[in-house]
Amino acid sequence: MEKFSYRAYDQAGTIQHGEIDAVDWENAKIKLKKQGFIPVKIDKVNKGSAVEKWLNARFRGGRKASLADLELFSAEISLLLKNGIKIDKSLLTVKDRIKNRQLAGIVDEMYVNIRKGEHLSAAMQQYPDIFDSLYVNIIQVGEKTGNLAGAFSRIAQNLAFKKEINSKYRQALIYPLVILIVCLLSVFFIFNFIIPKFALIFTDVDNIPVYTRMLLSLSDFLRTWQLAMLAGIGIATMVLYRIRNKIWLRRIKDKIVLRIPLINNVCKVWEALRFSSAMASLLDSGVLLSEALELAVSAVGNRYLRQALQPVVAEVRQGNTLSSSLVKTGFMPENYEALLTAGEEAGTLTEIFSEIESRLKLTFENKVLAFVTLIEPLLIIVMGLMVGGVVIMMLLSMVSINDIGL
Repeated sequence: MEKFSYRAYDQAGTIQHGEIDAVDWENAKIKLKKQGFIPVKIDKVNKGSAVEKWLNARFRGGRKASLADLELFSAEISLLLKNGIKIDKSLLTVKDRIKNRQLAGIVDEMYVNIRKGEHLSAAMQQYPDIFDSLYVNIIQVGEKTGNLAGAFSRIAQNLAFKKEINSKYRQALIYPLVILIVCLLSVFFIFNFIIPKFALIFTDVDNIPVYTRMLLSLSDFLRTWQLAMLAGIGIATMVLYRIRNKIWLRRIKDKIVLRIPLINNVCKVWEALRFSSAMASLLDSGVLLSEALELAVSAVGNRYLRQALQPVVAEVRQGNTLSSSLVKTGFMPENYEALLTAGEEAGTLTEIFSEIESRLKLTFENKVLAFVTLIEPLLIIVMGLMVGGVVIMMLLSMVSINDIGL
């Protein structure tokens, strides 16, 4: 929890000042509106030095709740509810075992709000950065049907699936990343320790070959500016991390991803997998097709693919079939049209989307494996060209010594 100072109008139109505890700025705004205030200004109360705040965030659970945290929370709540424990007692029981401090604070606030008579889904809506619309709507359906345990169980399965996919994706990139790091370290070592000693041979030589002069100049340039370059890369990385959630930056990233060969295919399959997983979970929870479709479209991460799916929602509400509308967009592979058509006719779309989810999972894993299999030799070739090119120029330079009369 963070502390925010605010200036806001109350219902009588009087300006009020005060402080409020919240997870972030958006959460503070929601809380103030819920209390009947119209916020004018909300500022974070800064306490302690920058070092203290960094240490608090790094070592005292200040990080944002991860997929693993949410999956464990959802699974534990589901288990407690299935054993007959009420939701307020379940939240209180789980709160003490949550390691993530941010999530523990949110669960504590949800417990207080539920004890005041608020619905769980309404309490979760106050934290959109933690509980997205898909999560909240499945809980809302679970409340209406009286099957909260099943709702939490489905959410836990969905989060476990996402966690597994993310884990495999990260593991697949470890080896290429190691190769890239070794390549950069090799180049750093050669230009900082080998070439400077090699340059002493040509100190008094006038007619140095062009490739030797280029090699020595490049070494001097890198040794002179490498610290500035590293600092620039570090600053650029920090700036990109701070603005990573900006809409304009996401728009650029989404467009670039769809235009890069190989990566665009992996991205499309991943987004289709997210869509199918969301549809299977929502339909299984009892959400109407039109509402489930709208929520599943919002779960698609890439902005341009999400925009391409927007007409599908309108067409289905107008009475068109889901299968024909989806295939027209090119978002889902054409070979799934027959499955979707059969599911619509038989009323088994939940099972069909679960089947498509399973198939797309295998397709995604195969595409990631193929991408990594291709990127590994490419990185090795690049490393060989960089390091080997430098070594060859050094050898040619030494051979040229005899040609210039030494």
